[in-house]
Amino acid sequence: MIQTFKTGGANGAACDLFINCPLPPDFQSFWTQASQQDWNPKLATVAKVMLFPTDAYALGDLSNNIATDAWFTPYSPYKSSLTGQSAYAFAAAYQKAGHGQWVSQWARPTHCSRSRSRSQEGAQSHDDSPSPKRCRW
Repeated sequence: MIQTFKTGGANGAACDLFINCPLPPDFQSFWTQASQQDWNPKLATVAKVMLFPTDAYALGDLSNNIATDAWFTPYSPYKSSLTGQSAYAFAAAYQKAGHGQWVSQWARPTHCSRSRSRSQEGAQSHDDSPSPKRCRW
């Protein structure tokens, strides 16, 4: 398959862009083998991969030029509708409290706001919803 990417582009040129939705362990194996076989596209956009720091750490330098979804970053230009806290202040407080590095998947502002609203109204939260105490968004 990697050989096809190396020569399957227009006029036999290498493909410069990789787009896929692989499982993280499959992508790590594929991406490592692609590098070993000297296929290094300019950009890979992948869903479900690189969602957590451990995914990037596992690939080391191979994690450069890989893009994925980001539902949250400290640099988002939004503030909490509940507290007025900026995304940067939220991430900094989370890390300062000893919870580890922020990750883009744990704090979708709309999800956290809905969870907090449900609990404030006395509605029972779903098991998969972040706790308002954990989220504090």
